[in-house]
Formats: sequence, structure tokens, C-alpha cells
Amino acid sequence: MRKYWLYIEPYVYIDILNDKSQAMLYNTLNKKHFVVSDKETFMLVETLCLEQNLRVIQISQEQNQLPLIKWLRNTYSGDVINVENSAKRPVQFVPELKIKNNIKTTNIVTPYQSIYELSLYLTGKCSSNCIFCNNYYKQFLYCRANIKKELSLEGIKNFFCQLNNETILQINFLGGELLSYSYLNSLLLFFANHKSIKNFIFNIRQIRTIHDFDIFEHYKNNLKITILINTFDKNYIYTLNSVINHLESIGIRCEVLFVIENEKEYSLIKNLHLKQNDKIFPFYNSQDNAFYRNNVFMREQDILNSDNKFIDILRNKTINKNFYGKLIIDTDGSIYTSFNTEKIGVMTDDINIILQQLVSKNSLYNLTRMKVYPCSGCIYRSLCPPISNFELFTKKNDLCFIQSD
Repeated sequence: MRKYWLYIEPYVYIDILNDKSQAMLYNTLNKKHFVVSDKETFMLVETLCLEQNLRVIQISQEQNQLPLIKWLRNTYSGDVINVENSAKRPVQFVPELKIKNNIKTTNIVTPYQSIYELSLYLTGKCSSNCIFCNNYYKQFLYCRANIKKELSLEGIKNFFCQLNNETILQINFLGGELLSYSYLNSLLLFFANHKSIKNFIFNIRQIRTIHDFDIFEHYKNNLKITILINTFDKNYIYTLNSVINHLESIGIRCEVLFVIENEKEYSLIKNLHLKQNDKIFPFYNSQDNAFYRNNVFMREQDILNSDNKFIDILRNKTINKNFYGKLIIDTDGSIYTSFNTEKIGVMTDDINIILQQLVSKNSLYNLTRMKVYPCSGCIYRSLCPPISNFELFTKKNDLCFIQSD
């Protein structure tokens, strides 16, 4: 009876559910997938995944007739080799994720464990009175009115100098009304020569004149202005166009973030000739649930066709890229990884204590779909985008239609 070597290509991701009810093979190049639920094929896949086998095993002539083998060949996801033609086991390399400063294997936390993005709420002063002010910033990076406090400039300097600031790629500055921050000039001077992108975030309602931005002209190296739009009043849209034109004329990068709540607002945006870097965020206001479901919830094909590389899937199993390497500091010096969770400390705390919190078992850095209900029991758990503030805010991990499809 003939024997065959069965091998799986290294770009094919394999997942097996904890309860061993299903397994899935997913070709990261052509997005083809195969779900296994019958016992014989499942045992074969399970054997393939044993570490010592390196995804190469010997199979019988009968096993070579399984539907999985046909799928592997048709989708260029694997193949079989007659043992008579290759007596030695074929060599196969299995991809493995390695994380710098691995949070799973190191017990020593230093300031050199990387923080890549820092968000500083400089002031809570604001007179815009946005209806959903208390909800926007919990769903995405957004300004907020807060207790009338200002973040201490000396506190910012001291904290920043304790970090390995060479790893920081972007610093976001938010309010309140940023231009009311008492130490804005000194702040700009302090960060002027740092290589990170300095992203100053303004709500369109807070802009009085295009000359509000003149203060940034002398510090425009690696500087970006982000304009938040949560109103489609024609006067604010006129202001937006004027601001964009002015910033471009003085050589400052500009990005626009639109927050929309319904189909009507989405239709209005289509007529605004968005630029490549502009973004649209659906906002959950607990009223127009149909709009939110249609624009945020994912269907099976959305997940399978997403731009997932093999390394992205491995990363999704281990860390949460939506939170990993990011810190938020509020106007009172409190430190968060998300405003939907408790603070992890304050700026005056020992930096090593803060970093220990970041890498702890229950930290958002480690919050993956492998660990939460009902995602942990779903075969698509590692293909889905990581849990974000949308899930934390709505207290619903499965923003999808998988159960109903």
C-alpha cells in the first residue's frame, strides 16, 4: 500500500479550537480557507501541528482521498509526495512570532520596554458643549472636556525623560481647547527636536481663525494637525476648508477625522472629496443601532478577505496591537491604556511600577480574542481585528454577524 508525505505550506495558518470541535486552515496569500469538523481529518490536522512533526506527516493511500488533500492541492496550500520518491521526510519551516522585550518570557521590566505612542491631554477647558462629549473619547482618540485642570509641563518633562523616548514614534496632544494651554510655547520648544511625529488634535468647533495655527509654523518639523469633525454645519465645513488650505500654504501636514452617526452624514462626507489620509469613524450613540451594525459589525467574508498576513495572525494570538505600546495621560496626571478601564497609575509613580502594570497578565496589551467569550470559541478568532475601544465601550466582544450568518 502506498504511503505519502503530506506537508503544509509555511504561509498557511492552522488553528484548532480549545474544545477540539473544529480546526481551520487559512491560506494567507489567496485567502482560501478550509474548516475541519470530521474526526478523521481533525486527527490528521492535529498530528500535523505537533511540534516535532513541523507540519509534515506520513499518510496512507486512503487518507490521500480526503477532501482536505484535494483542497490543499487546489489552493496551493500544501501537497503530498510519494514516499517511494522521497524516502526522507521533507524539511519544512514553521513561522514563529518573536516579540522584542517579550512580555511572556521576561520578568525584568525596564524603561526600555518600548512605548511607541503617547497621548497627552493637556487641558480640560472647553466651551463647545458637544452632545456626546463623554462618549467620543472612549471609542477613539478624541478631545474631551474635563475638570478644569492642566497637565503640568514639568510633570510631562520628568515622565518623558524616564521613558526610552527613542522608541516613541508619535505623541498626540489633545484638550479641551489646546490653544488655552498655558505652557504651549514651552511645550513646543521642549519637543521640537524629538524625532517623533507631534500630532496636535483640534475640534473644528474650537477653531476661531486660521491664524490660530500660526504658533506652529516655527515647529513644523515632524508636526501634524488633526482636525476632528462631529458636525456638518456648512459654516464649520467652510472653516475646515480654510484651515486645510492655510496649513498647506505654510507647510504643515493636516489630517481630518470625521465622526458620523447615521447614513445621512455618511452621504454628506462623500461629497467632501476626502484625501487619502482622512479617516471616518462610525460613532455608537446607542440610538442608531442599525447604522452602527451595518458599518462596524463584520461578516464572515469581511474577516476572510481582510488584509491578514501570517505575522498579523500570529500577533493577534499573542498581543493586542490596538493597545500595545500606547499610553494615555489625562489632565490630572492619571495614566491609562484606555479610558474604558481603570487607570494604571499616575505620572509621579515609579516608572517601573507603571511598566509592570502594562505587561501584567490582565493588561490590555495581552487582551486577545483567544481569551474572551464568545470569541475564544470561534474558529475565526485570530483572523478578526484585535479587540478595540469599540468592544470595551459597548461591552460586546463579538461585533460581528458570525453567529447569525
